[in-house]
Amino acid sequence: MTEIRKDPFSGSVVIYSPDRENRPDFTGIKRSIELSPENCPFCEGNEDMTPPEISRISDSGSSWKIRVIPNKFPVLNVEEKYNRTDEGVLEKFTGAGAHEIIIETPSHFEDITLRDPDYFKNIFITYRDRIRDLKKDFRLQYIQIFKNHKASAGATISHHHSQLIALPFVPEEVERKLTLLKAFYKKNNISLFSEIISVELAHKKRIVSENNGFIAVAPWYSRTPFQVSIYQKEGYSRFEDVEDGDLKNLSEIFSNVMKKLISALGDIPFNFVLYNLPFTEKDDAGFNWYIEILPAIGGTGGFEAATGTYINTVLPEKAAEILKKF
Repeated sequence: MTEIRKDPFSGSVVIYSPDRENRPDFTGIKRSIELSPENCPFCEGNEDMTPPEISRISDSGSSWKIRVIPNKFPVLNVEEKYNRTDEGVLEKFTGAGAHEIIIETPSHFEDITLRDPDYFKNIFITYRDRIRDLKKDFRLQYIQIFKNHKASAGATISHHHSQLIALPFVPEEVERKLTLLKAFYKKNNISLFSEIISVELAHKKRIVSENNGFIAVAPWYSRTPFQVSIYQKEGYSRFEDVEDGDLKNLSEIFSNVMKKLISALGDIPFNFVLYNLPFTEKDDAGFNWYIEILPAIGGTGGFEAATGTYINTVLPEKAAEILKKF
């Protein structure tokens, strides 16, 4: 069973999901399992190796372009019921959530530098539609979409895929950002996003790409080398409200940015994160959804980078039991 424990010192949350320790490791780091189209669960023809799909985008024939499936080793489960227990100041609870895999291509050896914007548009449409669907579940408060590319960025399967984790709480890091953005808007009567875009357009030193709807910059506050952030010029608070025309512009700039990064740095490990407004919040003029692409340096993944919430496969009690043997 998954447990969610709160750090009383910082307010951050740790999700303990021991079952994820049973995941097959195709990276070769812990186990020598060579991934190939024959044994890859995400390849076309191996659909019976995954849980039943939630949705798909099909091509004109009998094949598919994108499949969405439940994660076989989920961080959180839809079936979980809320239960809270405290040990003094130590708080833990269980709660319903969702963990889905977006398989971005049927091909095992996909070179994303060769893909046109329509490829990415289908992915963004899938993100939007899954958020819309999960939003109907009143138990869910926040959805984090992220991608870990390559083992050093947190991926255990090399086949191109991204993930969605729906949470029964709003992560502390997200709450903190919202508080700062609301305060900035209240003080200045303009969103921080609009102010940043204005500064970047004026100086032009950090702009990586630009089109009618979006601007991609190497942000002033970059946390990793070659970090790129993509902002809307005219903003929606929620990604689920984005119209198809905006997704076309987003796909074009995202495709351009990825080609630049890979041309400059090679097929690098990276984390992709999509920041969205929590379901618990009303549409806010101070917040726009946005994207970050983070070339990976450390060992954390996109979910950790995006939310400040860490996933741990070993309960501390088990860790202590093991350590006491030495």
